[in-house]
Parts: sequence; structure tokens; C-alpha cells
Amino acid sequence: AMSRRANPLIGPADSLTLRDGEAAVQRAAAIGAPTARERDYIAAITEYYRDWRHRDHRTRVLAYEQAMAHLHARYPDDLEGAVFYALALDEAVTVSPPDKTYARPLEAARILAEVLARAPDHPGALHYLIHTYDYPPLAERGLAASDRYASVAPSASHALHMPSHVYSMTGRWQESIASNLASLKVSSRYAHAMDFIVYAALQGAQDSLARQVMEQADELAGSQAANISPTGGVLASYTATAAIPARFALERGDWTAAEELRPRNANAVADAITLFVRAMGAARAGHPGQARADLAQLDDLQRSLAVAGNEYWADQASIERTAASAWIAHAEGHDDDALGLMRSAAEREDASEKHIAMENRLWPLRELLGELLLELDRPVEALSAFRTSLASARNRYRGLHGAAVAARLAGDTASARDYYRQLLQVTEHADAPRPEIAEAQRFLRGTTATAAADTVERDAFDANRYEGADSHGIPHYATGINLSPADAELLRRAYGIEDPHRLYVSDSTDEGLLKYDTRVKRCFSCYVNSYRVGFVSVRRSDESWEQAEARVRRTPAHEFTGGTNPSSTSTAELDPEVRPLAERMLRDARAAGFHLEVTATYRSPLREAFLMAEGGGRTHTLTSNHSYGRALDIVVDDGNRAHARTRRDWVAFREWVVRYRLPRGDSFRVLGTPDRSWDWPHVELPREGLGFRSIGDAISRARECLASGATTSCNFAPHLPPNLGHPLVR
Repeated sequence: AMSRRANPLIGPADSLTLRDGEAAVQRAAAIGAPTARERDYIAAITEYYRDWRHRDHRTRVLAYEQAMAHLHARYPDDLEGAVFYALALDEAVTVSPPDKTYARPLEAARILAEVLARAPDHPGALHYLIHTYDYPPLAERGLAASDRYASVAPSASHALHMPSHVYSMTGRWQESIASNLASLKVSSRYAHAMDFIVYAALQGAQDSLARQVMEQADELAGSQAANISPTGGVLASYTATAAIPARFALERGDWTAAEELRPRNANAVADAITLFVRAMGAARAGHPGQARADLAQLDDLQRSLAVAGNEYWADQASIERTAASAWIAHAEGHDDDALGLMRSAAEREDASEKHIAMENRLWPLRELLGELLLELDRPVEALSAFRTSLASARNRYRGLHGAAVAARLAGDTASARDYYRQLLQVTEHADAPRPEIAEAQRFLRGTTATAAADTVERDAFDANRYEGADSHGIPHYATGINLSPADAELLRRAYGIEDPHRLYVSDSTDEGLLKYDTRVKRCFSCYVNSYRVGFVSVRRSDESWEQAEARVRRTPAHEFTGGTNPSSTSTAELDPEVRPLAERMLRDARAAGFHLEVTATYRSPLREAFLMAEGGGRTHTLTSNHSYGRALDIVVDDGNRAHARTRRDWVAFREWVVRYRLPRGDSFRVLGTPDRSWDWPHVELPREGLGFRSIGDAISRARECLASGATTSCNFAPHLPPNLGHPLVR
């Protein structure tokens, strides 16, 4: 009668099991037991089966617990009685309200430790001790039993699997994989073990292994063999075959795959998992309508579980519904509602306990709250959420990466480095490229993007002092400029400079160029309207930059003949010197995990003028290396800065470019800022002699230019490569 219950921690037994068990205890009572101890065993298990048609599962489990307590008190030296009482305590936990003091598990652990002190290889005591410590705050205590149990019962697939309960809880992914691979060698159709392998492999970015096991599980799904485990449990097999493809999509952020999953309609608990993942995938893929349809089906399942008296799983479905609703609200732009719903879901899950049929929660909702907070540009709160989640869901890939990004965006560089290092440690056996791993490697190889990008070469000319720029490229203007009237006139005639005090040296690397800021009122969200001194442009020879800008802004955009022609997106339009280097850089960046699309290469000054006249903040200059075929504008990911991942990858790509070195030691310069929704990374290759490094350089060149009899401004048109011709003509 005791063994008929299979795994008592899994939940209520079916009616056939209850009938058979009831018949067994009746036969035992009829036969009669010769000793009091045997009669007490029969009386204890009778409490579980007695009147099972009218007494609910919880009542019978608690009655059995009390009966076993009396038996253990009466026979304290009975090792089997002690082990069964400890198991009864663990079973009572499954029907009781969550108790974060873990009173019953700790009492069970005390009893089992006493048994193991007398019988160190007792398989039942080792087995149940692992279950007893199967909670995040207690998991470390179960490591000794986990390490020993597999060697005690090497031919039992479940015994080989059991250590992974603790390994998974403590984030020991390789040990978990090894434990379950050993289990599958004994029982190749053990779906529950397959789920553990897939979960652990995905944390380590071992996607090939995860895919292989997922395909094995898919072959089993739908067959009767997939729904029979070595412990006789059925629910864990159903949840495993539903969770495996769900995990493979969720852990890798493949929202399209998530929204394309289909319920198998074999078990309500398993189907609820699939519908939750479908809703999440659709919401995060930007399809809230489909997500709401999935949510309606999840509602139906939740109600059916509640009507069937399956309170635990009904509550879990309700929690999942709340989490999915949060992301649907976010997709629809209702972020306050989204955050409230997500906090509620996380708090409810934190207050509950996992189920033995779903040892590894599908997706820690506190971690998911962190992801939402990142989407909402609240990195400090996101970091707190990720830290809380990692305390119980240790070494999770998405948790570590989310914490690293949140710390980075919050300005906590030390914590970012720590989490990125942990991520690389967890993924040391990775068998597939993941962009997050490449991101961690880039971050740890060098300084932050801001520190690298804001270094400015100081170059003095007489009393000039160049103070560089802030983290957004806004200049700290030169002070103490004392130019002679003759030199000031040279700058005006050659370059249209009305006020030399508006000259500054600022750029994204230490190869800063001399620029001129008109300080003219600019479009919303633009920074300074700055012009590279000496570059070709639509400025007329008799105009100052202030006059040229005013003319451009009052001229209808369509009047810039040729300016309506879109910028080239082909690298073939680049300077022949730059093209192979740019193509190499793009290949290397993509190999490093970046998703890039070139949106502009060559762009004529007429096109620059058209974009400024068109307005909308798409440009704040009339001079550009685009006009010399030496620059590219690049979209990172989907280019949507409303997405936190796009902003993160923008910063990471900028950082990567700053450190990237070409064969001759040259380096690209990268401009732009990720906090402007229209601003792409602008990557250019500086050229010696194109642009000035100081006011002194500009004056020297102006003297040469005007002395040669030039009647126009001293632009750098002679430096154009032969294949481009003059950009004003093109």
C-alpha cells in the first residue's frame, strides 16, 4: 500500500491507485500482523487511504504525517520508520501554505541526518535528504548527499538524476548535465531528465546539446513512453515535454519561435506552460493581439484547473497570466500598468514554492521584472531585481547578463565587470555563439565606451587651451584665444569663420578635428551645429557659416537639386582606400556578434543641405566625411532606440569600434550618441591632411591657399579620390 503511491511528492494519486491501496491495507488488516510495530505501520498508511472518496487529499496527507510522527516517536531506533516519517514531512509541505522558515524540511533533514550517521549509504535517506533540501536557501546543504547518492545506486536512473536537483538549484550546470546524461543511459526515455539537461545546457550557451536533447524529447512527446518516468510519475513528463521547447525559445530570446509553439492538448498544466510562452513571445515580438488570444486560452485552462481542485497549478497559471499581461501592456504602451502587473507576478511567485514536477521554474519572474525595468530605462531598479532573482536562481544566463547590463547602465562599472565575468565563467563550455557572450568579452577587454570615446588630444597654439568635450560630444570651448586681426581675417576669408572663439577641437577619439560652432538655435534634440573647418560644403565663398546655415534653413528642401537623391548604402561608393578596410571592419564586427546594416556611405554636400533643410534633427552639420567617401552610417539591431537591447548594442558597438585596429594600425572614429532616437553610429576613417588639428594648422593652410591666388574658400576639394569626382557635381 505504501509503495503503490509511487512518488508521493508529485500530488494526488489517481483513483485506480487509491482503490488498489485501499484494498491492500484492508487485506493487511484482515491477515493480521504479529507485532505491534507492524500493526502501527498498517494503521499509519490506512490514514492516507481511509475514506478517500470523501476526504480530500490534503486532509489525508496531514493525517498520515501525524500517524508517522507517532510511529517514529514510539520506535525511534527504527531506521525505516524514521525515513518514512521524514518523507511524510516533505509530503505535508506540498499541501501546506508556503513556509519560508522551512520548519518541516529542516525537521526532516535532522531525522535523515541521524539515519545517515548510522547507515551512511542508506539510499532512501540520501534520496529524501536531497528532496528535503530542494529549496534555494537550503540547497547548498544537500551537496554532500547529492555527490554520494549516484554512487550508492548506479543502476537506478532516478538515483542518477536526483543529484541534479541540488546541482541545478546551486547553478552547477555541468554537474547537472553529467548527472542527467548518466540517467538517460539507464533510461533513455526519461523526459524529466531531458528537461534538466536542456535547462542546464541553455544556461551555459551549449545550444547544440540543448537542441539535440530537445529533438529527442520531441520524438517522445505524444508517445505513451514519454509519459512514464522511472518513479511512475506522469505529470513531470508532461511538463517536461512542454517546458523543453519553451525553454529553448525563451532562454535564447527567440520570440518568434516562442509565439509559434503549439499546445499538445494532453495535459492542462503542460498546456498552460505553452500558452504562457506563446503569449510572452507574441508580446515581445510586438504582436499584442495574438498575445491576448493566447491569454484568453490560458484563462480557460486556469479556470478548469481551479474547478478540478488543482489549486497549486491554478494559482501558477494565474501568476503566469499576470506576467504575460504585463508584457502585453508594455507592447501596447501602457508602461505604468505593465510595471504594476509585473511586480505583482514576481511577488506572488516569490511567495510560492516550485513544484517537484517543475523543479526548474520556467522563467524566474523576478528576473523578468528586471528585464522590463531595463526596457523602461530604470537600470538601478533593474539591477536590484536581477540581484534578488540571482540569489535564488543562481548562475542563470539571462540573470547574469541582465545584471551586467543594468549595472553598466547604472554606472556601476565594478558590478558590471563582476557579472560579465560570471557570465563568461558559466559559459566556458559554450558550443554556440551568443551575442551576450561577445558583449561580455568586449566589455572586459577594454574600458567603457564613454571613457574611450571622450579622450581628446590637447594641442596648444599660442595661448589656446582646448578643454575637450563632455560625454555627449558637447564642446568645452577654447579660452584665452588671442589672435591678431590679420589672422582672424584669414580665417574669415578662407573658412567663413566669424568668431574664432567658437572654434574647438572635439571628436570621439584622440584624433580630434577643428570645428566651428555657429551657436544658431538648433532643432529639438540636436546638439551644437558644428562644421569641420575646410571641408567641402554648400557654403558659398562670400558667406559666413552663420549666413550659410540661415540660407539652408529657409530654402525649401526640394530646391537642393540632387539633394533629394538618397545617400548610397553601398560600400562600392566609398573611397577606394577606405572600402576594403570598411568591409573588413563590418565582417569582423558581425563575426563578433553584432547585427549591422549600412544605411549610408557616400553622401554629397547637397544631400547634407537637403537633410538640414528638411528638419527633424536628422543632421546638424553641412560638412561630413560622407562627402569624401570615408564614412558609413550603420544601424545596430533593428535601429529602434526604444528597445533597451538596441541601445545596449549601440554602446557596445561604439566601444568595439574605438578599440578596433586595422592592419596598419589605423583606427576608425565613431560618432553619435545612443540617446538620440534618430542617431545611427557614424563610423569614419580619418585621413591625414583632411581637416585641421588646431587653429594654427588652419591659419597656415589659409595663408598658403590665399597666397596661391584662390578666389574661393579653401576647401579640401583637391583631396577627393578620383572615383568620386567633385561632390558638389555628384
